[in-house]
Amino acid sequence: AAFSYKAGNSIIHRCPAWIKILLIPALSVAIFKLPPLFSAILVIFQLILALFLHFSIGEQLKDFRAVLYYAFFLIFARLISAVAGYVQAGGTLRLSDFLLDKESLIMLLKLFCLMQTASILFRTSTTLQLREGLEQMEITLRRPFTSQASSKAKPQTRPSAPVAQTL
Repeated sequence: AAFSYKAGNSIIHRCPAWIKILLIPALSVAIFKLPPLFSAILVIFQLILALFLHFSIGEQLKDFRAVLYYAFFLIFARLISAVAGYVQAGGTLRLSDFLLDKESLIMLLKLFCLMQTASILFRTSTTLQLREGLEQMEITLRRPFTSQASSKAKPQTRPSAPVAQTL
């Protein structure tokens, strides 16, 4: 299964799950906001890290299946567009008509980088660790609100129930 846990004893395996959970959106924003060079360097680093963590190439390809399908879809759409242009204009087809443009390649690089990030972080955490990490984050976020509410709350007393009388 994609993103399934892989046992290990690396520093990433020992990293608390809540940190990994927070890293995913932070890295996602960085990947899309920073120049493509950042994504390219991060992908190379992630591939080396994945091999260091003993993730096989087959396991990594399973995780990238969605990005690969998207890449094939882009290539197929480009092919249809080139053939349609050829039929309408009556020109000649060139190899460059079938290649993806720079923006598409950059988007694929960034998506690949995002999938690799998620793969590494989720493959080094069990579902229990992730659940506990989310719980710890929730408790931390609720703490300021529960302490304010409890200090403002008035103690509630139950209304006394009518006492049954015996005859």
